[in-house]
Amino acid sequence: MPITLGNAIARLQRKSAWQSVDAVTLTDYVNEAIELMITTAPHKDSLQRLFVETTNEIMTLPRRCASVYGFVRQECPLPIRNGWFEFVANGPGQLLVDDEDLISEVVDMGDNFVCIREPSDVDAAGCRLKFYTDASSTQEVESVIIEVYGLNATGDEIRTSVGTTRRSGEQVTLTAASGNVTTAQSFATLTQVVKPNTNGVVTVYAIDPDDSSETLIARYEPSEYLPQYRRYKVPKAPDNSDTYSPLVLAKRRFVAAVQMNDPLDIDNFNALSNAIDAVVYRDRSDTARYMFSLGEARRLLTLQNTSARPAAQMPQMIITSDIQHKTYHGY
Repeated sequence: MPITLGNAIARLQRKSAWQSVDAVTLTDYVNEAIELMITTAPHKDSLQRLFVETTNEIMTLPRRCASVYGFVRQECPLPIRNGWFEFVANGPGQLLVDDEDLISEVVDMGDNFVCIREPSDVDAAGCRLKFYTDASSTQEVESVIIEVYGLNATGDEIRTSVGTTRRSGEQVTLTAASGNVTTAQSFATLTQVVKPNTNGVVTVYAIDPDDSSETLIARYEPSEYLPQYRRYKVPKAPDNSDTYSPLVLAKRRFVAAVQMNDPLDIDNFNALSNAIDAVVYRDRSDTARYMFSLGEARRLLTLQNTSARPAAQMPQMIITSDIQHKTYHGY
């Protein structure tokens, strides 16, 4: 059963050791413990299956996915290659978009992308960007200052004037009253977005300079401050189309819980409690107790992980006297 941040804090405060600890401090302990467990111990929810849209042979993972473990393109699994694939001595070299060599490989491009697709996918010359908030004027903060950094169509850094000085990027102010704001500059590539915490989701659209139509290129959750996503080069669909949605098996990325109703990535409270103890002992430089508590948390997660999965079975293949006829059993 899922555990929310509020559930975890309430259960911790029922213990004598945590009764006098405030919710803010407990929130920090819970997030540190979960991050520790996600990066050091497998658990039943550490992987997730989802469909991710690909466009122009590029697939950008959503915020809560760290990396791809499996990729199925229209019922056909494809191999996943890491970032060194293009650099090995006997490898393929640089795989460009629209490269015919990229026919059956999924290649990791790294973890420093800030949008689902680039503005240049909408128009090669670049697009002005329009930011929206889905919060009403009574919910959102009075104004949200967003810093946008990127390159123009010629690859030059976009700079703007602030008073008498020149600065990198462009700064826009999103007010709750208007609900949206548009950049003055046209961006071809986004390199960084700095967004404060907001009450609503902020979406970003690229405005086509030809017909003023808007295309979604990013969606930032309220707690995102420096958005950053992982991206992969992927082959086209078998029908040669650029846009399709493959089935992906992805490892979850740690995202800190902020609101009391935020679900936690670990739903085993006993393991979480031991992991919090480990964080406390680590801060006290008590190595022996830290290792014991961390080991117990891992053990509990491993037990949960084992009990949540059926025993593995290999299919049996029976070949009859007719060598052309094969019957499979045992799935």
